[in-house]
Amino acid sequence: MSKVHVKTGDTVVILSGKDRGKKGKIMAVSPKEGKVIVENANIVSKHVKPRKMGEAGGIIKAESAIYACKVQVVCPRCGKPVYEGKKNFACSDRACQFVMWKNDRFWTSRRKEMTRKMAADLLKKGRTSVKGMWSEKKGSTYDAVVILDDTGGKYVNFKLEFPKRKDGVHGKK
Repeated sequence: MSKVHVKTGDTVVILSGKDRGKKGKIMAVSPKEGKVIVENANIVSKHVKPRKMGEAGGIIKAESAIYACKVQVVCPRCGKPVYEGKKNFACSDRACQFVMWKNDRFWTSRRKEMTRKMAADLLKKGRTSVKGMWSEKKGSTYDAVVILDDTGGKYVNFKLEFPKRKDGVHGKK
């Protein structure tokens, strides 16, 4: 496995195993093995031998790695897992009604498609930077930061934030 759908620092929920339902932050990711380490989850006892003279040995408790497929990013509204479908990213709790559509008018009018990385950034940080968005008025592309504007209603809105121009470029001197 080379790709993992979560990053260090993401808040996730564990889907299966002895710690099922626990939430925690990801402390480390190992894409080669397809595993992650979640804080305060999958605690194992390690027997440690004293290495130097005077150093104490004993049994310590530490987090162990679990497969990345057993964790999922959490919903910003209710904290339950968010799954990727063919057309959307949706919360597992139907009563929550949180859905981000891949073919949303916001994305199609700018000739972009919401990727898994964009969705993960929007769920985690509430914002993601996107390059090459299309402007219908000017007929050219631009770069912007897309911000998730969740009102708690049925639909999710997005806002655009533009980076400030540097002095001396197209105007200010």
